Amino acid sequence: MGRRRFPQLQRHVIAVALAGLAAGLLSVASPAARSGATPVTVDSVVVDGRGNGHGIGLSQWGAYGWATVYGKTWQQILAYYYGGTSLGGVTEANYAPGPVGRMPVQLTALDGTQTAVVSDTAALTTPVDTDHKSWGALVAREIPAKPGTFDLWGRAVALCPSATDALSSDAGWVQIATGASGPIIMVTPKADDAAAAVPGDLVGVCQPGGAVHYYRGQVLAADDGAGSQQTVSSPLLDDYVRGVVPRESPASWADAANGAGINALEAQAVAARSYALARGMRSPSARICDTTACQVYGGTATRSAVGGTLTVLEDPRSDAAVAATAGMVLHTSSGAVADAMFASSNGGRTIGVLYPAVDDPGDAVAANPWHNWSTTISASRIEAAWPSIGSLTDVQVTARTGGGAWGGWVDTMVLRGTAGSVTISGDDFRRAFALR
Repeated sequence: MGRRRFPQLQRHVIAVALAGLAAGLLSVASPAARSGATPVTVDSVVVDGRGNGHGIGLSQWGAYGWATVYGKTWQQILAYYYGGTSLGGVTEANYAPGPVGRMPVQLTALDGTQTAVVSDTAALTTPVDTDHKSWGALVAREIPAKPGTFDLWGRAVALCPSATDALSSDAGWVQIATGASGPIIMVTPKADDAAAAVPGDLVGVCQPGGAVHYYRGQVLAADDGAGSQQTVSSPLLDDYVRGVVPRESPASWADAANGAGINALEAQAVAARSYALARGMRSPSARICDTTACQVYGGTATRSAVGGTLTVLEDPRSDAAVAATAGMVLHTSSGAVADAMFASSNGGRTIGVLYPAVDDPGDAVAANPWHNWSTTISASRIEAAWPSIGSLTDVQVTARTGGGAWGGWVDTMVLRGTAGSVTISGDDFRRAFALR
């Protein structure tokens, strides 16, 4: 039994048959196989890789390297990664078709369940309440037989009920509305105050397990357009970016190289703002989501439960980066907001989708754990994924993209075995084994 090694570059998630494998020192069919003798099987394959992410646009680690090693400004970093774009301010037209000034975010953990919010200071209000009271808790539940309409309850003191709890008067609940048309807005007086403290000033959104996440701006109970309830955080645009930047790039980067690292956070802020504004509406009330399926948005703070210890998610350093780039986005030559995709690490070269491909020495910064990596895949796993090959004898890259290390990212590759061979894309291989 033997072992084969071949190098791999990161993946590419756009619908093009490129993937995270690159050519390098890769053995072809074994001498025994070429001579007609019994093929030599292998017991594992070592994959040497570079990068982590789709490789389009900004590399977050690359931005850190450009800022701290090469002394580049955030403007220079953005120009390098997003060739053909220009910096400009946000206009009202850039918000279309969403609400002007706001970035409505789908809170995916709450899809299909109630919207329950709390305030320690009983400062919650909703336009649905014709008595104009302030509440410690509000709960909206969509009526299954009437999508887009909601029953709404209030409580004087903050409490997060489960989605199956009966909201009875014995437990302090008051029914505010029956069959109200959504979306239902829930807000506090200081919701859009950038200096507001938490949790007393902001809306706390109850999570299924009882934790509370605090968000600036409005919280909406809405229908997703398919008859299922959706909870939406709708902050002002730059308050939204404040909730994104420290979740996507460590705020501590601002301290690196005598403060030069702030340029990486400022570049991230512009990319995040641009990426969000380039989205179309995901649903009637949400433009973007809060996970890596879009970009990570954590809001302002969390608690393990009502009254629990507060963990603040915003950071003064990332807040400073957002403020320094306030309202700035990347524009295409047509004037539209650029789809400023970004990823953790590109392994040393961006992919030429949306923006020109460039070699990226910044990504090689010593702190980057993903610039180079390696993993071993057993032959049995490869054989199980492609059983028609029999016992694995060889892996060969047959086409690659060119440029960068190892001659580029893998386009196609061949798996050979004792019973036959298959030609697959590099992306097929990457996905089969969940490679970076």
